[in-house]
Amino acid sequence: MLKKIIQNSLIIQSRRLATVARTGTKEKYDLYAGVLIERLPIVSKKFNDIENEVIQMFQKIEFENSLKNDHEIRKEKDARKQKLLKAGKLDNEGEQDSIVLQTAQDFEDAGHDELAKFECAPRETEDDKKNNTKSLNRKLDDTLMLVCNHQLGKENVTLLPQDKWIEGETLRQTAERIVKDKCGTDLKVHFYGNAPIGFYKYKYPLSERKESVGAKVFFFRAIYNSGDVADQKLKYEWVNDDELKSKIKSNSYYESLNYHRSRLKIMAGQALRRLMAEYKQLTLNAPDGIIAGPISEENFFEWEALISGPVDTVFEGGLFPAKLVFPTDYPLNPPKMSFLCEMFHPNIFPDGRVCISILHSPGDDPLGYESSAERWSPVQSVEKILLSVVSMLAEPNNESPANVDASKMYRENRDEFNRMAQRLVRKTLGL
Repeated sequence: MLKKIIQNSLIIQSRRLATVARTGTKEKYDLYAGVLIERLPIVSKKFNDIENEVIQMFQKIEFENSLKNDHEIRKEKDARKQKLLKAGKLDNEGEQDSIVLQTAQDFEDAGHDELAKFECAPRETEDDKKNNTKSLNRKLDDTLMLVCNHQLGKENVTLLPQDKWIEGETLRQTAERIVKDKCGTDLKVHFYGNAPIGFYKYKYPLSERKESVGAKVFFFRAIYNSGDVADQKLKYEWVNDDELKSKIKSNSYYESLNYHRSRLKIMAGQALRRLMAEYKQLTLNAPDGIIAGPISEENFFEWEALISGPVDTVFEGGLFPAKLVFPTDYPLNPPKMSFLCEMFHPNIFPDGRVCISILHSPGDDPLGYESSAERWSPVQSVEKILLSVVSMLAEPNNESPANVDASKMYRENRDEFNRMAQRLVRKTLGL
């Protein structure tokens, strides 16, 4: 049986190659962009029994290794006073007056009473009960993905939002157009990078083949920010992974999409471990004049940094806040960095984006200005990026400026540039 399958596949392949050789052309495919819009979990999942045991164990270890807080010390002091009072050893009026009206135990009991009255918001919403798949207010502890109906030939199928590429567009622009045209301007999403996360290829039925034999759909990933689908005529649903599998009838389409999503999760996990290690290193041994770390513990892929102006330069004394946004495939690709305050520098765009070699994608420079050794590589780190930015502030690179006006002033009117830099320094200090 296996031998017959292999023989048939070889025959089909040889016929295809013969057709290509005879016509001198390769099979033509239409290009499509598909958008994987994900609404990330809003609340954490419930802990299972093993996770609860581990949490309790760590809490116990932390409690045993911790020092007493002010409330515990006050509680012990109150207990000693009560013991002395019962024994009749507090005869001095000053000592009796020192007994507070509300003891630490009273304060603790009041806290417990208030906690007992507090009710947590329900995890199951009204839309969960109604199974309203058009609502984003459901499955709060899970990732939801947007799917909608498409007319493919004579079939009506459920897929990710997708559309055909138009000549003159980049595929990223096609993906952005899809969100706007199909979902309306109310839905706000954040695209991750300019490159697709994967693609799916399929062939049209023989009766529907004209100039192209099939289509290649390139998947772009986007994260939901706010709003909702404005076009009520569009048949759409927000579904989790289990529901997605049942909605998409094409197994090959689902498997291709699921493979690329799984690969993203693996890469994101590797990136997260790397970022946590770098954060630990920066916490233990931070370079002078640099503070950096995640904006929140829930998102390690966005960092904030505070850079002190380098000594003996026109930026000395300034405190410049910046933001770094890391891709999910870090450290294979570099983060994007931008200053959050007003900057005037040859290598900083007017909108605050930093333009230095270490932040450029790995490989050879298509314009030939930089060698591959100067550009990003996985051996680089956040610390090296920030040190490079400090060096950039001290010694601007005028050969390929990001801010032409700043570059011209730095080159032709250094005194005016220095005055501008000093004004920005005072501004960062609130002066």
